Amino acid sequence: MSRRLCGRYGTVAGAATGLIVNLLASPACCGSATLTLVQQMTYGATAALTITLIAAAFASLVSRRPTWVLLTVGVIIALFVGLLLGPVAYALPHPMLAMFVCALLGAALAILLCWLWCARGRDAVNAH
Repeated sequence: MSRRLCGRYGTVAGAATGLIVNLLASPACCGSATLTLVQQMTYGATAALTITLIAAAFASLVSRRPTWVLLTVGVIIALFVGLLLGPVAYALPHPMLAMFVCALLGAALAILLCWLWCARGRDAVNAH
């Protein structure tokens, strides 16, 4: 899988996680209800999965790559990025700052994940 595509999936997943989870952190009308760590991770993964699956479906329409590969990579990256960046997005003070920071971190995490994943595949192929 291309590292560019993985980076774009990570950027989309990170930006969605940053914006949506940070908007959930804004105080309600009756008081400030804080989210637990598990809730932050769950909301981050849900936001990332939703947006990344839409992006993967669009990528499968315009790309010649197999659809199941694009969807599988999108789901793995979305879960990884959403679970790790949900608490980060909740802690940042402004939604646009959270979206920007989480998009950069999501791209970095996705590229790292694809680099590790593709390096294993190359080593397994070269070993035989």
